[in-house]
Amino acid sequence: MIFSLAFRYSFSSTGRHRARSIRLALTVAVSIAAVLIVISVMEALQEGRLERIRAVRSFDTIVPGNHADEIRELYPDLEVFSYGEAEALISGRAVRVRFIDEDYDGGVIMLQGNQEGLVVSYPVMLSLPESGSASLLLLSKGRSGRMLPSSVDVSVSGIFTTAMGREFDGIYVFMPLSAMPEGVSMHTAVKGRDVSSELQMMGAESWKKSESALYSALMLEKLMMYMVLFLLFIIIAVSMKQMIRIFYRERRAEIAELMILGMERGRMHLSFFLSFMIVLILGIAVGYLSARLLLSPAGIYLDSILHRGSELFIPYNGFIVLSLYLIVIALVFSILEGRKTERSSFKEVTGE
Repeated sequence: MIFSLAFRYSFSSTGRHRARSIRLALTVAVSIAAVLIVISVMEALQEGRLERIRAVRSFDTIVPGNHADEIRELYPDLEVFSYGEAEALISGRAVRVRFIDEDYDGGVIMLQGNQEGLVVSYPVMLSLPESGSASLLLLSKGRSGRMLPSSVDVSVSGIFTTAMGREFDGIYVFMPLSAMPEGVSMHTAVKGRDVSSELQMMGAESWKKSESALYSALMLEKLMMYMVLFLLFIIIAVSMKQMIRIFYRERRAEIAELMILGMERGRMHLSFFLSFMIVLILGIAVGYLSARLLLSPAGIYLDSILHRGSELFIPYNGFIVLSLYLIVIALVFSILEGRKTERSSFKEVTGE
C-alpha cells in the first residue's frame, strides 16, 4: 500500500511529477558518474605510477650486495635477483647503467635486438652516433684500489622500453652483468612483498625509503585528492538538500490531501520518503551504469595524453560509500523537510 502510493507520487503524470522525478534522477546520476570517474582517474594515476616504480625502478625491497641465493632460500615464493648499478657518461650524456643477467626481472621490454651488449632506449639511441657505437665512461677500481674513471667502447645490441616511459628510459641503460667493472655497487632486489623490516641485518631498504621524496609528494597529492572529494561531497549534500526541498514543495497538495483524509503522520512521511528514495536509487543505478560506459573512453583519452596503458576501474568502495552517504543525507533532510512541509500544509488546510 505505502510502496504503491510512493511509486505513484514519484512517477504520476499528475502535476508533472514524472518529468520532475526524471530530472531529479538524472541530476543524481550525473553526480554519481562524475565522482566515480574522478576517483577512478585519480586512483589510476596514483596507484599506477607507484606500481610502475616498484616494478621497474625501485623494487619492493633493495638489499646492498649480492645476497640473491640467501634471500631465495628465505622467500622461495618471491622474485629475487641481483644487479649492479653505476653512474656513467655515454657520448657525453649522463646515464645510470644497470648490469643485469637473465634472472633480472625489472620490467624491461625488448623492442629490437638482444641483451648481449649495450641496451638503450630510443631517446638515448637518438643521441648516439649513427654507427651505434659509443664511448662509455664510468668509475671502476684501479690497481691502487681507488675508484678511477675508465672509458670503454661499446656497441648497441638492443633497444628497450619500460612501463615508466621517458621518466626511466631516458636515464637508464643496460649491460650484461659479466661486463661489470670491479668496484661497481651490487644490489639484490626482492619483488612481490616489502620484507625490508625482516632483512634489516642485511641493510635492506624499502622502496618507500629509496623513493622517499616522490612517495611523500604522492601522499600529499593523495591528501589533496581526498580534500577535493570532501568538497565534492559537501556540494552534493547542499544540492541534495535543495532537491529534497523542491521535491516536497511540489507535493504540498498531496500532503494536504492525505492530512484531510486522516492518514497517520508516520505513514504519510514514510510514503513520501520512499517516493524520494525510489527516484534516488534510480539515479544511483543510472549513474553507476553511465560511469561504467564512460570509463572506457576516459581510459583511451588518458592513454592518448600519457602514452601508456591506463586501465580504469569502478571504485566499488567509493561507490558504496557515496551511495550510503546519499541515502543517509536523504533520510535526514527528508525528515526535516517533511515536517516543515507538513506544518505549512496544515496551515493551508486550517486557514491559520
